[in-house]
Amino acid sequence: MFVSSHTRKHIGASIYVAITMLLSPLFATLADETEQEIEEVSISASRLPITDVRAETITDEEIGSATQIVDVISQMPSYAVSRSGGYGTLTQIRVRGAEANHTKVLIDGVSVNELDSGFNFGVLNSAGIRRVEAFNGPLSSVWGSDALAGVVAFSTMPIETGSHVLVNMGPLGNRDVAADIARLDDSSFVAGTAAISQSDGFNISSQGDEKDGFKQKVLNLTGGQRFQTFHYDASLRLNQSSIDYDPIPRDGDRSNDIARISIGTRIGWDTSDVWKPSLKFSYLSSELVNFADGMETNDYVYDDLRLSLASTFQLRNGMKLNTYIESQKKHFDQKGSASFFGNPNQTQSLTTQSAGLEVQKLFDSTELRASIRGENSSEFNDSFGWNAYLGRSFQSNVAYLATGVGYRHPSFIDRFGYTPDTFIGNPNLDSEKVEQVEVGWVRQNDSWKFRTAIFHSTLTNEINGFVYDPGAFAFTSANVDGESRRSGLELLVRRSFSIGTVHANVSYIDSVEENMQEIRRPKRLGWIEFRSTDWRGYTGRFALSYNGSQFDNDFSTFPATRLRLDGYSLVHITISKQVSDTLNLSVRSENLLDVQYENVIGFNAPPRQLFFSVSIKS
Repeated sequence: MFVSSHTRKHIGASIYVAITMLLSPLFATLADETEQEIEEVSISASRLPITDVRAETITDEEIGSATQIVDVISQMPSYAVSRSGGYGTLTQIRVRGAEANHTKVLIDGVSVNELDSGFNFGVLNSAGIRRVEAFNGPLSSVWGSDALAGVVAFSTMPIETGSHVLVNMGPLGNRDVAADIARLDDSSFVAGTAAISQSDGFNISSQGDEKDGFKQKVLNLTGGQRFQTFHYDASLRLNQSSIDYDPIPRDGDRSNDIARISIGTRIGWDTSDVWKPSLKFSYLSSELVNFADGMETNDYVYDDLRLSLASTFQLRNGMKLNTYIESQKKHFDQKGSASFFGNPNQTQSLTTQSAGLEVQKLFDSTELRASIRGENSSEFNDSFGWNAYLGRSFQSNVAYLATGVGYRHPSFIDRFGYTPDTFIGNPNLDSEKVEQVEVGWVRQNDSWKFRTAIFHSTLTNEINGFVYDPGAFAFTSANVDGESRRSGLELLVRRSFSIGTVHANVSYIDSVEENMQEIRRPKRLGWIEFRSTDWRGYTGRFALSYNGSQFDNDFSTFPATRLRLDGYSLVHITISKQVSDTLNLSVRSENLLDVQYENVIGFNAPPRQLFFSVSIKS
């Protein structure tokens, strides 16, 4: 596994911080292991301690024995998955017909969006993840750049005291081992997870028979302590992955190594019931090395450092207010050998200053919430986002109207390309902007939930990073004139019965640019799942997913050919047996009917896979 001196330095510092962080809560929990109830509030929709009926949550029980988290979150409404092969290969999610880099991804509150503002869900292991919350809609006014279409927030905070060992064995040489331990009491918590995953893989190319494998190591640490006048929590996540892939459309000896570190620390003061200030530090370091035919071709390091100071006010008459300022510094360093296509060597950096405000006002049966955020960058024009929500409750129903503006800053790749000597940088790029209006209705009680939402969004200033400048005989980037429109309908039902729970959702999305359907955006998505209650120690999960037809570009031709990919349905089944209080055995089948399909042209999707899992909890 490749780890440079840059990464080793940060790993050492990170582990030191993590050990210091964990010692205090560890001693406290050893003294008193009574369980602590964690208050469930929205971790994606707001910086205020509130709930939001629009957010959808997946618990650790629903994650179960799935190793890749994308296999779990693909059940969310309006989530279109684009998978370029098996484990580890580039896996993107397009929410509500938006671009793949229009969704903000958080792990314990740390932004982990990558160099191009996107995120590869293919390398996100489920190890240590205990809760997933997804919010559809623009939230740049809360979380800043990249939150145009939605936010996916992962939490590794433990929910109960105990230890857990999970072993998965499957076809194609799939082997997963994860060990987890957690301790909670009334004033502290600490948890640690270590995992190793490996797969011999299958041939992801539409030609040839070479297997494309995957290896990954994960370490996740989190902990916190509450004192009389202040509290703190912190998290550390290390991920090292080695991934084989193929060039389109044939076999090829291509691979990359990825080393990623994310750190988050927050200190809050509890000296007053009216005013609660907090200080938050977060850091992401992502390093990637590319290989071709066993030889290194290039590597890069991307750093994202953020520091924010926030204050939450509990005002009279049911009003809450949060204000914050944030400073961010990004750095990008790429090295490699020059070739016919250009010289990849470059070093870039930028700083951004932000300020925002969020307010919530509760009346007898009405909630009014609004947020605004402005950002000033050292390298491009200022950005501004806002969001407003009006909800009316009656009996078990909530009707709401929401509208807002989200934005995405130009990335380093947008501005400089991968070879800056053959790419003309454009310092005058504007941030992409989305305006959205949503109307919805939620009805829920202890046994069921029904939610429907209608939305319409407009994207302007879209960045095209492949614009040819005939005067300079080179490519550059530019904001596109005109707009893209996304409209849709979401329906979701959760219903609990004595024999189990049914979860179903259907989405219809129309994503159009210049009167053409955008690529990798199926118009129709669906999911239905039944989870049984315990019957003589047995439980079952039966799920059916549907992905409608979609367009994609075949880049093996020049110019690229636009083709339609057929829709497909996949069946997933899990049967579990609780052998004892601590031992659980399960059999899980993904793509039970062995459907052959593509959602990215030139790349085979995973075939039928049958996993055997052993879970030991104490």
